[in-house]
Amino acid sequence: APTPLLRIINVEEFVTVRSIPSVEGDVVGRANGGETYEYTEERNGWYEIILPSEDVGWIDGTYAEITS
Repeated sequence: APTPLLRIINVEEFVTVRSIPSVEGDVVGRANGGETYEYTEERNGWYEIILPSEDVGWIDGTYAEITS
């Protein structure tokens, strides 16, 4: 199966990556607009992505476009 990928959309600079799939989560990183990331899970409209540092965190799906 292809690696599940998403692209960051609807934002010029970056979106906040959080520790849990909620705005209540701690900020653990940033995902840059226009870049593609591997994701591992979707929950309640949030996606868990793998950052280049290999850290994982959650982004609001409003800013995600599934590409594979």
